[in-house]
Amino acid sequence: MPTPFAYPPQGRPGAPGQQTGFGQVTYTDRTIGVEDTFLPNVRQQLVFAPSALQTQDLLNPPFAGHQFFVDNRIVPRAMFDLYDMRVNLLVTADQAGGQLRLDIDTGSALGPLQSDTTSLFAGAGVTERVTFSFSIQVLATFLANGAVFFLQSTRPVTVISETLLLMPKSIHAGA
Repeated sequence: MPTPFAYPPQGRPGAPGQQTGFGQVTYTDRTIGVEDTFLPNVRQQLVFAPSALQTQDLLNPPFAGHQFFVDNRIVPRAMFDLYDMRVNLLVTADQAGGQLRLDIDTGSALGPLQSDTTSLFAGAGVTERVTFSFSIQVLATFLANGAVFFLQSTRPVTVISETLLLMPKSIHAGA
């Protein structure tokens, strides 16, 4: 029988109302719809169902109250802000192996701002978690258009759950 894990004593909580950093916000969709099926080698938008969207908002000033995710588009707060983002997906592939690529796109003529790629390791029909990471600075095209996620797979996949964790990292002195 395993021995219970002993946790070290926890430190005292901070003072009431004390804030550190800019905080974070998480958007999650745990429903499956037709938009969650991705055919091989077809780039399509990653869509969170608005009716199923769960939000955990722990943002601090100057980001408190800002809605970052509206109509499946990331809406930046101000020019030159810097955001770290993690997109966490639960996916099931119809065939073993393959790769997924996630682009964050502002509609620029130069293509996506960033892309991240991961390999699928689980067998066919087995659900696995994949995580994509981005660090994005708000420039003119992002500020004007917002940003959208596009997913492409080398195998047919179904996305079972989508989560976006957005963490503001910095602001410009004039913002």
